[in-house]
Amino acid sequence: MAAAKGGKLSDRFEVSHLQEQGLQLKFVQVFIRHGARTPLHQLPNPDNKPELQVIWDKDTLFAGGEHLMTNYEVKSLDGGEPPVSRLENVYRRTILPGGSVVGQLTTVGKEQMYELGQLYKTVYIDQLEYLNPEFDKSDIYIRSTNMNRTVQSAACFLTGMFGQDIKKHGALTIFTETSEDEILYPNAYNCKRFGNFARQFWKNQDFLPGIKGFREQLQRIMDLAQTFRLDAVQLRDHLRAMEAHDIPIVRYLEPLVNSIDKRATQIMKYYVSRSAVENLDVLKLTTGPVVHMIRENMLKSNKTESCQKFHLYSCHDTSLIALLCGLGIFDDKWPPYAAHLTFELYEDREGQQFVRTLYNGKQQHIMKDKDVILPLGKFLELTKDVTLPKQEHWETCAMTDNPIPL
Repeated sequence: MAAAKGGKLSDRFEVSHLQEQGLQLKFVQVFIRHGARTPLHQLPNPDNKPELQVIWDKDTLFAGGEHLMTNYEVKSLDGGEPPVSRLENVYRRTILPGGSVVGQLTTVGKEQMYELGQLYKTVYIDQLEYLNPEFDKSDIYIRSTNMNRTVQSAACFLTGMFGQDIKKHGALTIFTETSEDEILYPNAYNCKRFGNFARQFWKNQDFLPGIKGFREQLQRIMDLAQTFRLDAVQLRDHLRAMEAHDIPIVRYLEPLVNSIDKRATQIMKYYVSRSAVENLDVLKLTTGPVVHMIRENMLKSNKTESCQKFHLYSCHDTSLIALLCGLGIFDDKWPPYAAHLTFELYEDREGQQFVRTLYNGKQQHIMKDKDVILPLGKFLELTKDVTLPKQEHWETCAMTDNPIPL
């Protein structure tokens, strides 16, 4: 089984220095990437080479694991009926060899999320005693993108965090949004201004340094015609999914997996942020509303005692890449399955508030600031240039007469 990444517990979620400073935890927001899943696309194989025909056996990949996930119900953000998932309808049209639907959380993925939930139990229930060991829905807000793999990942995470007793509290309520209005991932479908940029970009990324030569080299190795345009991001997705499920990777591609990963990350970073140093237009459209939400949640938590004090957002690799870029903490490594980004709000004895950000359990320097524990005001100041309120975001998305150049 491919375990959740991030090292040993001993080198993550350092808390002793916080307790020594008399800091009390007041509010937590966690963004998780879903667990391991079936790939989103088949391997490029126009000539039907046997070694590239990967079998994704549904009876093996989805066997067992019933204890890993409690029951759940999905609702719209206003508590109404769950919105239709446009993307799930698209996924169901593609069946991989072996009978598996693309983009679905497997038993390995459920195990990863369950184990990640156990890690958060160790930190926030056992060590910090922040949450009650008994699940209390008034403490937990659960938000997911409207896809099976993220919804199920959230349910597995909380089952790991609160144990099997969570099931006696009935179905979890997981809130989600329509695909059209979603802000938790870069929404090229409905954000027209970003979508126009995205369509130009996916037609050809060869202008990025090193991409054209690497793509042509891969196509020669895979014996693909040079007229064929290999997508490094799709190839990376399939190979990492194979790796997570212990499916052997074809001999001539195995030594190149890390290089493919590096080039795919280069491509995706540009997709979600363009050149953020020069122009924040793309980054504000891909993650601005999420940064705004994080900031507003912190401020709202100060104003009411009834605020749910642990917010869980179940999303995607693209969600995390954009958010990490927006905060100036992306390490140029693709977020693994079960990656997690945590925002903690603390208060000292004088009522001053501080923010700590952790990625895969390790403290981060927001916008390269020298401190890892920031006064709330400084955190707000450092992130103000990338934040974009949701309504303003959609208004900016409609500004198609002001295109974003590649």
